[in-house]
Amino acid sequence: MIVRQNYSLSTTFYVEKASKIFLLTFLTGGLYVFLWSFFHWRHFKRRSLAEIKTFNEKDRKIRIWIPLLVHLYIIGLGRRIKLALKEKKINLKRIDFNPWLNWLVFVYSSPDRIIEKIISFIGTPEFNLFSLYIQIVMIYFFIVSVISSIPMRMQIGANKYMLISNEINYIKTKFTTFDKLILTFGIFYTFLSLVGLNSYFCQDEYLLFCFS
Repeated sequence: MIVRQNYSLSTTFYVEKASKIFLLTFLTGGLYVFLWSFFHWRHFKRRSLAEIKTFNEKDRKIRIWIPLLVHLYIIGLGRRIKLALKEKKINLKRIDFNPWLNWLVFVYSSPDRIIEKIISFIGTPEFNLFSLYIQIVMIYFFIVSVISSIPMRMQIGANKYMLISNEINYIKTKFTTFDKLILTFGIFYTFLSLVGLNSYFCQDEYLLFCFS
């Protein structure tokens, strides 16, 4: 009865369009993953409190700070999705994911850390800084794309399971007011991040661009 009355609790996983998750994660430099993890945690907790069977009987006891530890929570969430897919014998083919590999990516794929290592390895040239800046920007976009693909692929797996299980008929892309705020924040965040990359070349912190 509870399931029929509350659509949000009738699904095994939190329902969201995977492409929207990728977009918001990309624009926020990976920060949206924290919210995405929170939404899944909240979904499991509400189902557990409503006496609906979940993957773990302790879901109702899991504290809110747990999903904020994305590096660890991503493993458990990934294993839940993989287990559900395995039970339905669903093959994701090219969009398959490994929970432990995801953990490694989140731990070691910090854009700033990787870019700093690249700069320290190749050194800063005395000329043609703009060309190097463009290369660094492309590296930044690549790293953020890799990070953004993790929640996207996991959500694709969760959505696939719910569609095949007839828990949902389709997934509609809808941007709520909160989503629009995140989108706006993400655009500014990306702009500031790209400007911030300039600091790897500039000696004067007050200069926006210092290409020769």
